[in-house]
Amino acid sequence: MTLQNFQRLAFVLIRNCLFGGNIASLRFILSPRKFATYQQACMDLWAVYCDIGLPSVSLSRFLNYKEDIKIGLWNIKTLDIMGSSTANMKDRLIFATIAKVTKPKVVFEIGTFRGESAANFALNTPEDAKIYTLDLPPSGGELTPHNNSQKQSNIIDRQIIKQRCTEIYVYESIEEGKKVVQLYGNSFDFDFRPYYNKIDLFLVDGAHNYAAVVKDTNNALSVCDTKKPDKLS
Repeated sequence: MTLQNFQRLAFVLIRNCLFGGNIASLRFILSPRKFATYQQACMDLWAVYCDIGLPSVSLSRFLNYKEDIKIGLWNIKTLDIMGSSTANMKDRLIFATIAKVTKPKVVFEIGTFRGESAANFALNTPEDAKIYTLDLPPSGGELTPHNNSQKQSNIIDRQIIKQRCTEIYVYESIEEGKKVVQLYGNSFDFDFRPYYNKIDLFLVDGAHNYAAVVKDTNNALSVCDTKKPDKLS
């Protein structure tokens, strides 16, 4: 880790401790990971209430449903809410709701991590649905650090890679997991051509830097089925 990256990380930790810390956080003082995660969660909630970042949009604004729906969530009893999962509870509920309402036949996800999102897609899609999930090879792969901003974001990505699953994914523990097809590769140079105009629902949850998000988003738009007006990515 360079001095610049260390200084940036230290600044974030101190900021979160000063503004995100409270008496309740002292409960996790002996667990640094939980302590830091709790403070970050407080900062994220603060940003939501202060309307900082991208504007929030209600699901009802772009999903056509009027009745109550039932969704399935993977083993919620053992869900590590304080863990380092890239998809928190709110995200899981949103993904599951979108899948349940739109009934996609083909789903593509960038960023398998432990397989939670893939499992929830499997639980909320039609029986004949197919779910492709792309992740770096078990060996790790390259993170394409082409510039300073990517190098900084890759610090986070390397931590996520260390915590991901490389043996048994969550979706493998459920019957619906047979819908999932595991793919390996770097989305930066992955060949998406075989999936053009075949994807109904696309989730971008890969590398956390601007260049990667732009490229993943463009690939998502290129493979979504343009014949269907309700495509989502």
